[in-house]
This record gives sequence, C-alpha cells and structure tokens, in this order.
Amino acid sequence: MMSRLLLIVILTCCVFFCNAQVKIGSGAPNTVDPSAVLELSNNLSASPSNWKTFLPPQVDFTHPVFISSEVWGVAGSPVIGAVVFNIGKVYSKGFSGPGLYWWMGNRWSTINREQDNLRRSLSTSVDAYDNAVDNSWVMVTEVEYDNLLSVVNGADKYAANDSFMNLPSVFGWNQLYTVGGNASVSLIPPSSYVIAWSVRTGVNFNSSSQNSKLKVSSSQLTDYTDYGPSLPDYPLIPDTRYYFILKKPLNKTGILPSYTAVYAFHAKFLGGRPVTPGRDYFTPNNSPTLNYNYQSQSASQLICTQTRQW
Repeated sequence: MMSRLLLIVILTCCVFFCNAQVKIGSGAPNTVDPSAVLELSNNLSASPSNWKTFLPPQVDFTHPVFISSEVWGVAGSPVIGAVVFNIGKVYSKGFSGPGLYWWMGNRWSTINREQDNLRRSLSTSVDAYDNAVDNSWVMVTEVEYDNLLSVVNGADKYAANDSFMNLPSVFGWNQLYTVGGNASVSLIPPSSYVIAWSVRTGVNFNSSSQNSKLKVSSSQLTDYTDYGPSLPDYPLIPDTRYYFILKKPLNKTGILPSYTAVYAFHAKFLGGRPVTPGRDYFTPNNSPTLNYNYQSQSASQLICTQTRQW
C-alpha cells in the first residue's frame, strides 16, 4: 500500500515539474507570466543599483573556424533559435560585427536593430569597407557616394556644390573654394558627423592621395584639426573627381559651424607646387593656421549628418 502511495506521489510530482513554469528574480514564484516557460524578473520598485541583467553566452566570430556565417562552429548540433552574443569585430563572411546572433537553420543571423547605414549605401565597395578599420577612409564610386543621401538620415552635401566639383580646374579654381573658403561655400553644420569626402583633383599634382587630410575649424583661418585619419595611398590622375566614405566616424565636429580645409603632405594629391617638405595649405610643420601663399588646385565637397547611423 505504501509503495503504491509513494508511486502516486512521485508520478504527481513528475507531472507537476514537467508542466511547471520557472521564475528567477523578484516576485513570488507562482506569479509567472502564463505565456512564459522561463521568466527573469527585477523588482522595479527597488533602486536600479539592485537590478540585474541577462547575459547570453559570448562567442567570437573572428575565430578562424568561422569561415562564414553558415558554419555552426560551437558545441553540439545546430539548433534553430540558439542565441549567442558575438564580441568579435567581423564585417565580412556574412557577419555584421558585434551583437546578438541567432541560428536560423542554415546560418548565424544578426538580431541587432542598429544598422550600419553607411555600409548599406555601398554596392561594389562592400569588401573594401568591411576590410577597413573603423574611422578610416575608403574610396567608393560616385553612385555609392550619392546613395548616402537616400540611405542616411539627414545626410546632405556641403562645401563646394556639384556644378563646381565637376568643373575642370583650368576654369580658375582658387582657395576660397578649397581652403577655409567663405561661409557660402565651405561652412558645414555644427556637431555633424562627416561621413564622406569628394575631391576634384587639379591639373598639376603628384599621382598619390597619400597623407592628405581633411581638417575642420570654427575659425576660418586658424585652429584647424584633423577630421579622421589621412587618406590611404590611392593612385590618382589630374582633373578627376574622387569619392571617399569614412567608415564609422568616431567624432563630431565642434559645437559651432565649421570651415573645411585640406592638408597635402609634400604636395601629394593637391596643389601645383614643387614637392618640398612643409609646402602645403598650412604653415610649415602642419600647424593649425592657414597659409594663403599657394594657389589651390583642388575642390572639396563633404556629406555630413547630425545623426549617428552605425
């Protein structure tokens, strides 16, 4: 008799636990939301310093085992709906950088709601963008450059307009369009992210963009600082327009409207001067004060946005 009673108790407990819901955290265990198998709970009336987070298992998709997002790569067999948090900065092979991913049956897919809209504007330059480090310039096509205006919220063109940018330099370019310039041409909005830079080369310059820098200042003639790093070493030809996108800019411009200027190291890329150290659009040694002694041989245009898009 006792053995039968014990068996009934055991079976009843098994049925109860097989159908039970589980709650972890604050509140009574029997107040689990009816729709939840597992509920994690904070006491919202307590101080936020007492609240806890949910920490999913971390993985690193930069590990060489993940030759693509189609590789399961972790312990056990692939399970649809499995969730991990990737800490690796990988933007190629089907991955979209750090963030939550779930296994959707045939690949790891990001759950991130934040999206890199700069990358979305690209088509033929996606690989170059993915392989570049954050806050670096990548050469793109004219179509990709213009796509930024439709993909990135609030994106607009500043500095020289398109009609001037497409005008051959022999028609009389001057420093008012390229170095500091005047407020009607080169001023860009305060607290903006510079996300793209287009340059129309002049008739006389070296064949490389290496070490050329974009600079900004709220003062037209002084206190210019670098915006982003120097351009990579791209081979260029005279009287041609080139387009660059800045991958995930780290900084905004100042709280006042900014003028733009260009620094061309050893006369590479911009200018029709002899290749002499210190001869650039700034005083010698790359100081933050403009030097108007040299005629400009390049036109610049920027695309800016005041909203973070990546």
